[in-house]
Amino acid sequence: MKFILKISLLFFIFFNFNHSFAQETMTFIPVKDNTIFDENAGNSNGQGKLFAGQVCQDFLRRALMQFDLSSIPSNVLITEVTLTLSVENGGASADQDFSIYGVTTDWGEGFSVGQGRGGPAVAPDATWTDAMFGTSLWNTPGGDYDGTLLTSVFISEEFQPITFPSTANLIDQAQAWIDNPDSNFGIILIGNEFDDCSAYRFGSKDFGEPPLLTVSYESDCIDETTNETYVGCE
Repeated sequence: MKFILKISLLFFIFFNFNHSFAQETMTFIPVKDNTIFDENAGNSNGQGKLFAGQVCQDFLRRALMQFDLSSIPSNVLITEVTLTLSVENGGASADQDFSIYGVTTDWGEGFSVGQGRGGPAVAPDATWTDAMFGTSLWNTPGGDYDGTLLTSVFISEEFQPITFPSTANLIDQAQAWIDNPDSNFGIILIGNEFDDCSAYRFGSKDFGEPPLLTVSYESDCIDETTNETYVGCE
């Protein structure tokens, strides 16, 4: 019995000292982003900046973002995910929590552009009622998303970057996008939707500093198909 235990222990030590993992980090900007406006279902902001929260006229804004993670190998384990937004100006009562959720319906970005009220939607823009303007509707106005909170942060400063922390739920969401790319419909940013003047403006991929999704992961050093060592493992 002792001999078997010794053999098992030696195998465990040998495997762990000879089976290494590559640690990598990649940062992505959105492949598409947009803002939707609840007071005007025909408006969007596909080529403008991002807005979220409630403006002083009681109207709501929500921001959509999607990141293409296809350059990450499929056989990885996601270990950390953060989202950094460039915070611009906010309303008089804009010190608020902002939350991120996973979107469950495909949506569009067209050539609409505007300020805080958006501009006329141009297909395939997302709007408050349309996932893709003129083509498909949201199941629920305001966007279809999973109610599981991925991450949140309290924003109280203007004109500086703010980072949403990595959480187990955000890691699980990114892992699901890697394991099943067809499920990647991005995220929705939702601010305080109960208090006037709580909205913020953020940079987008088209104007200002873009959102940045930073993903860290580890992968097996040896490609089981080619028996080659991955870059970074040497």
